[in-house]
Amino acid sequence: MLLIGGTGTAKTSTVLQVLARQNPAETTIKSLSFSSATTPLVFQNNVEGCVEKRQGRTFGPPGGKRMCLFVDDFSMPEINKWGDQITLETVRQLIEFKGLYNLQKPGEWKAIIDIAYLACMLNPGGGKNDIPNRAKRHFHVMSVTLPALASIHQIFGSLTAAAFPADGRVQAEVSSTATKLVDMTVQVWEAIKTKMLPTPAKFHYIFNLRDLSRVFQGVFMCDAAVLRGRDDLLQLWTHECERVFCDRLISNEDKAWTSSTISRIVASSVGQDAADTLKASPACFVDLT
Repeated sequence: MLLIGGTGTAKTSTVLQVLARQNPAETTIKSLSFSSATTPLVFQNNVEGCVEKRQGRTFGPPGGKRMCLFVDDFSMPEINKWGDQITLETVRQLIEFKGLYNLQKPGEWKAIIDIAYLACMLNPGGGKNDIPNRAKRHFHVMSVTLPALASIHQIFGSLTAAAFPADGRVQAEVSSTATKLVDMTVQVWEAIKTKMLPTPAKFHYIFNLRDLSRVFQGVFMCDAAVLRGRDDLLQLWTHECERVFCDRLISNEDKAWTSSTISRIVASSVGQDAADTLKASPACFVDLT
């Protein structure tokens, strides 16, 4: 199976969760991560290092088990001047013929059995490689997309409700303001994704679901009981948005636009008085423990 999707769509996490549920008495797990420096010999050595001799020239996972071989960043190996990815041709040979020729002893064949294959790769295009159809045809290809906005609101809304419960453990003003954080953060995220597009000079201007998660991760690191009111929570949230988004920007104009966008969203969601307070008394948060 081959999962194809953008950065931050949880391809790797999904596969690792599936692999973690396998019965270790029946299945072993081998994980690899390809890069532009991965050669056929590197891949072959990794595979041969996790199998043992069964009989004759037939090899398989130890103990008569099956093995799941997971390859992350499947499309990363270098493309040669003829347009081939020779590392993936070695993978294709292993899947198609259930074996490999020894690259160090020409002509020697090793049959390798009882292996299932899982792989992940980024969407081709925009400087990202596709893989040859000769290799792709052996996989069941699945597209992994970002969750819908309704799902994002449900996920982060549940986390926010747990971090700032309306049961008296935190101030009522804090818990009521926290219910608006998810929608505000999504608005900031969507606005920055639309405005701050990658260019040759700003190739790292790529914002995905991981950035949204990092904002909430930082907010949740604060002890909710120490927040004295609405303004404290908004200062904390603004600090995390600027840490995640503004710190990646390379020009003062981009940073100023992002700060004004955050202020505008605070004004529309909470009130102009809250936005004015944030401008008058910006705050930075640190962990001194």
